Amino acid sequence: MVKRSVRQGGVLSTFLYLVYVKNLLNDIERSGCGSKVMSVCCGNPAFADNVSLLALTPVHLQKMVDSVYEYCQHWNISINVDKSSVTGFTKGRSQPEVNIRYGNRSFIQTDSLVHLVIVYLYSLKDKDRVPQRLQKAKNALFAMSAQGVHAQGVNPKVSVDIYSKVIIPIAFYGSELWSILMQFDISAISRFQHYAIKRIQGLPTPTRSDMAEAMVALYRLPSHIDLRKMMFLHKIISLLAGSVSRKIFI
Repeated sequence: MVKRSVRQGGVLSTFLYLVYVKNLLNDIERSGCGSKVMSVCCGNPAFADNVSLLALTPVHLQKMVDSVYEYCQHWNISINVDKSSVTGFTKGRSQPEVNIRYGNRSFIQTDSLVHLVIVYLYSLKDKDRVPQRLQKAKNALFAMSAQGVHAQGVNPKVSVDIYSKVIIPIAFYGSELWSILMQFDISAISRFQHYAIKRIQGLPTPTRSDMAEAMVALYRLPSHIDLRKMMFLHKIISLLAGSVSRKIFI
């Protein structure tokens, strides 16, 4: 019998969690302390149990955290403060010191915020996003190679299909939010695919990269980013007129 929290992987767990957290998110939004885009409140983006609080001033952020603390005390909900952090975003060289408390404990201050596996630096720059995603894609490629995704393993066509459906999505997770890509980012993305395709087909390094890609009918990777951005825009346009995402972007 589960007397507290919800069962891991339970059928009703997601629904029961939403019942508890919905009123909290509504209270935070009604407080008016969260950030806004035009007149749209967007200070508490949430996905499952991943919740972020965004405010323009430390005072407003503290009020939002206080609301969370009071709600959790009332409903006997515990939050792991050690897994939470605060980041002060700025265009300056160093971030301002922000002291936010949850009850009698202070959140640690970090140089970056992670929301849905996407890293946001305090300086609002995204220069490290491409290298980070490519490194994760390389790790996935090496892991797949151990399972036979290489020239001496499964059929190259199967390997390329796995590469397209597993490794490329890992490389471009969150790329819909990437801003202007620099030339060195585009070069790094292209080099990654050149290496991966030659490895899969067992081709020597000096092989022309365009020919290696053409033999397995693959597009250049940078074009995938444009495609994902267009698909993302289409999804936003297709949302209901009253949805928050549509109000923000359109």
